[in-house]
Amino acid sequence: MPMEESFYIRNPDAYMTRISGWFTGMVLFSSLYYVSSGHFCKRQRQYQYDTCLSGGYGCSNAKSYREIICCDKWKGYTCDIPICDPLCNGGETCYGPDTCRCSNKTEGGVCSGYACFPPCQHGGECFGPNKCACRPGYVGDFCDVNPSDVIFVVDESGSVGNDDFRVTMEYLANAVNILPVRYDLLRIGLALFSDSARKSFNLDDHLSKEHITDAILKTYFGSGGTDIDGALGYTCEDMFQRTTGDRPYVQNILVLITDGWSSEANKPGLLKCNSKNVTIIGIGIGSSIDVNQLNSLVSKPEYYFDTIYDELDTTMPKLLKTITDFCPPGCKNGGTCIARGLCQCPGGYAGLLCETQVTCSPGCQNNGTCYQTNKCRCPKGYEGDFCMIPICDPECKNNGTCSEPDTCLCENGYEGVLCEVSRNSGSTYILGGSPVFLLLSVCILKGLSLF
Repeated sequence: MPMEESFYIRNPDAYMTRISGWFTGMVLFSSLYYVSSGHFCKRQRQYQYDTCLSGGYGCSNAKSYREIICCDKWKGYTCDIPICDPLCNGGETCYGPDTCRCSNKTEGGVCSGYACFPPCQHGGECFGPNKCACRPGYVGDFCDVNPSDVIFVVDESGSVGNDDFRVTMEYLANAVNILPVRYDLLRIGLALFSDSARKSFNLDDHLSKEHITDAILKTYFGSGGTDIDGALGYTCEDMFQRTTGDRPYVQNILVLITDGWSSEANKPGLLKCNSKNVTIIGIGIGSSIDVNQLNSLVSKPEYYFDTIYDELDTTMPKLLKTITDFCPPGCKNGGTCIARGLCQCPGGYAGLLCETQVTCSPGCQNNGTCYQTNKCRCPKGYEGDFCMIPICDPECKNNGTCSEPDTCLCENGYEGVLCEVSRNSGSTYILGGSPVFLLLSVCILKGLSLF
């Protein structure tokens, strides 16, 4: 019998420790895979607020949740902004964790101009390293926040039960703590529904994260049937009102959370929401939901996702991103909302929402995209109005000409990728070397004597 096998037979605890180590390694590998597909990290802890200690309805005692935080060296509402420590200087931009580089060419070893990463959104202008001047209606470090009024509409029917209802309240409190909630950014309201709908608090009742989370966690559980459409109608007609804090110039977002299907076959409530251009996001929980029905309520198919109560927290990244990534009132002409209000336009269209048709004559070269009349957005390696000018970075030396991206056409007497190598001496030297060495080389070539 091998010695190792004999050892584990005599010491079963050691064997279990080894198995546990294997299991831990598998979990770590899974976690690394999760991180590689995003910049959200998780840690397990008991959800706890002051309300849990002050006699409010508070948190569940038996359930815990996985708090979602940004991984090390990332920040932002959706964990997409890298952190560089120490800070980048000389005009460099933080392009990844502790990774600084120029987004433009260098001038004398220093980055030329300013750079903002991520780029300023919604037409904002970069006026300093990672400093954006925002257009009216947008705020945030990168003009990335589109002020919105968000109302959570939560199922409190009998099938939910008090324990799972508490899990939902904790989930919402956690979301509020992460979202950019402020009186001029995101405002939050809460409605509950079963056979009928009721208000927990309006958009202007609480304007700080502390007060909103306290109100959420103190919300009590009701019971009854499931009238989803009635809840939609109540929320859109009675709660999205200027008298209750709704702002006329911002996006209205309704987040529906339910574990069942609507007892109302008609959809008068949905029509009220559509008439006010309310964006509806849906989260279906459990096996009793009607997926087709819920998909018919949300504003876009990608605005619906389902889960179970024990894994509700895993939907947090998608919920945060969906709330903060809107392009109101929607990208036009086949444009795609790619991030935080940014529309990616197909060739021939431009504008924040791809609403403007443009032409470039002659057409854009080298796979460039026409984004403004006679202005092309060039791929890496090309510049100019029509993307006809190749870029060599670093620049060609000794009067060399950039013929293709990072490819120099050298004058007679020079060679190398950047035309940095001289062929006019018996020895190869790099420009910028010792002046004495260069002078001696020239003298030897010409058959001159220094003495």
